[in-house]
Amino acid sequence: MTCSPSGRGHERGSALIIALALLSLFALMGTAYVKHVGLRAESGNMELRKIHAARAAEAGINATIGEIITILERGGRVPGSAACELPVYGMRKTGSVPENQGLELIALEHRRARADVTIEDESGKVNINHAPASVLRHLLKGDGVTARRLAEEARKKPFISLNELLKRGGLSKKQFKRIKPYVTVYTVVDHENPAGYINLRAAPPEVLGALLDITDEKIIRNIAAARPKTLEKLCEIAGGKDPATFNIPMDPHNLDALPPALTLTSRCFRLVSEGNFAYVKDAKDTEGYNRAVSRVEAVVLFGLDGQYEILKWSTQRNHLS
Repeated sequence: MTCSPSGRGHERGSALIIALALLSLFALMGTAYVKHVGLRAESGNMELRKIHAARAAEAGINATIGEIITILERGGRVPGSAACELPVYGMRKTGSVPENQGLELIALEHRRARADVTIEDESGKVNINHAPASVLRHLLKGDGVTARRLAEEARKKPFISLNELLKRGGLSKKQFKRIKPYVTVYTVVDHENPAGYINLRAAPPEVLGALLDITDEKIIRNIAAARPKTLEKLCEIAGGKDPATFNIPMDPHNLDALPPALTLTSRCFRLVSEGNFAYVKDAKDTEGYNRAVSRVEAVVLFGLDGQYEILKWSTQRNHLS
């Protein structure tokens, strides 16, 4: 049987169409693969930027802890903020001959990392786990029932976060909002032996009034302005008030000293570090591009011996901007 020329031409035309279809399919598959690889590379780049920002935020916390230790050792005043520029490092191959190649650590000029840290003094607040009901009643604007319940709950089991005051403590949202700026759970680690955990010189007027059972705003302002260092001076500014009427107990073995709960030095601070990472065009580029931001919060208690303990650590935010 023989095939006509027209039949063979039809077969060649069909084969060409199939070949073109396959080429189109392979081209589409190739394009899709390239896009997929590009998306994976971009995704990896975004995650890397987030990691750099997170490391910058963490480094800001650690650097600030070191600065606070130095300040406390020198008897200085801890500032309300700190900032630091952080180098970004990468690896580079050395040597032109493969068998002699190695790796070296280099600073990457077109990468910039920075940490901005805010420092909040926790030592001027009332520790909810050791506050007498009379102090809490003052902060709660006279609600003695809720104050006693809070004090009893704290004695049964210490609160580990302020959010527990809403559920276990039974506070309403309005009450919680009212006292939140003036209370803390972080200034005492050894709940069996609490001492020196409220800094008289850092306490706001609301806390001073609650501790000393004073309602006269003028007297409270005078105490806040003077920041007395002795019990005698404190009572004098308070208009001759008897320390036995304070809402915090005195030391029965030393009635001439400040109450054991009080101190004149801050030892507990809340640090919030915002880490930023960005690519920059040159040394003059202060904004950069493809930025990533991470936010880390820590509460740190510093001891008299230069040691410290981190009581809280949390990453609150990590995103691209």
